[in-house]
Amino acid sequence: MENSQITDVLKRKADELSALFNISKIITGTLNLEDVLRQIVEEASRLMNTKICSLMLLNDEGTELTIKAVHGGSEDYVQKPPLKVDESLVGQVVKDKKPLLVLDVLKEKGYRHLDLARREGLHSLLSVPLMVKGKAIGVINVYKSTQYEFTEEEVHLLSSLADQSAIAIENARLYEKMVTLQEEIRRVEKLGVLGELAMEMAHEIRNPLTIIKMLLYALPVDDRKDLTVIEGEIDRINKIVSQFLNYARSEGPQWRDVDINQTLDNTLLLVSHRLNRQKIHLEKEADPDLPFLKGDPDKIGQVFLNLVINAVEAMPEGGTLNICTRNTGQHILVEIADTGQGISQEMKEKIFLPFVTTKKGGLGLGLPIVRRIVEEHKGEISVDGQEGHGTTFRVWFPLERGI
Repeated sequence: MENSQITDVLKRKADELSALFNISKIITGTLNLEDVLRQIVEEASRLMNTKICSLMLLNDEGTELTIKAVHGGSEDYVQKPPLKVDESLVGQVVKDKKPLLVLDVLKEKGYRHLDLARREGLHSLLSVPLMVKGKAIGVINVYKSTQYEFTEEEVHLLSSLADQSAIAIENARLYEKMVTLQEEIRRVEKLGVLGELAMEMAHEIRNPLTIIKMLLYALPVDDRKDLTVIEGEIDRINKIVSQFLNYARSEGPQWRDVDINQTLDNTLLLVSHRLNRQKIHLEKEADPDLPFLKGDPDKIGQVFLNLVINAVEAMPEGGTLNICTRNTGQHILVEIADTGQGISQEMKEKIFLPFVTTKKGGLGLGLPIVRRIVEEHKGEISVDGQEGHGTTFRVWFPLERGI
């Protein structure tokens, strides 16, 4: 081997060690996920001498791969839509958990976004999985601008870099979760102080309100309409105070046999006038053979009332209220769905938190109370829907109370 060849080999080995060392530094020195991803694609692109390097991560469901970082690609490439794992070449890398080599993506039938690949001048592809504890969390893709056969050594090298990168990504993700958890703890602690203050204020407010209402009708008022308005505002303040107190109290359920269908019927009777007034059509599908549930009938009734009122308020111009009950074998499932304005993804993630509301003048305690009661009954609640397409709440009550 000539000196120049030896020099080239040594230089390549030095570059490889340098890239792996830099990734090691990222693992120990960087906890910002965006920075971690950016540095990984930069190092991988430099190490493999490629036209484009991209890093894609799986979504929570494990069904799609989304580009999270790119080095060398145009804005069109960066904005490339997610790839279905079951319908794409790089998705196969996730499923098989091993590298994929393609000599020319332009001649590969299963390659998505061929037009984009032509515009970017992409040909050969090497894709390796990002593995954490035996599970693929994403892929690193490197592209050459010519037809190129990646060597076994290069495949091994990029795989080694991917292994270290996966650790860096996982560390950054865990750090983000820790920061979020710390913020949530501080928020809860703050709410605890506010809750104690609110209870004190609520008790102090309620007593004079009662006296004001009693004395109100003793006053000589010419216009009884004004009197009615004043009384209504007093009742509204009382309602707000009651919500504060109901949320702050932690009284346990009074366990009895509960007929879920009958409790729902009682709830619908209370709101029937609103359904008629707002021209809301009711569709109800009740399982007639539901067993009795061990629970607190008053609290379960409050769950249904809050959810139904929530649905009604989402349809001020009319719509359809769908209510369904069924026995899943281990649970009684209750679904309450509306055809209102729907719910955003951002709101879905925090809808059950105290003081979070989309309603003008709303207090944001109705759904937190619902969740608390459901959890007291060892049940679960979820919300589903999207903006403009209605909202569905599902409540699961276990048939055997595990306390």
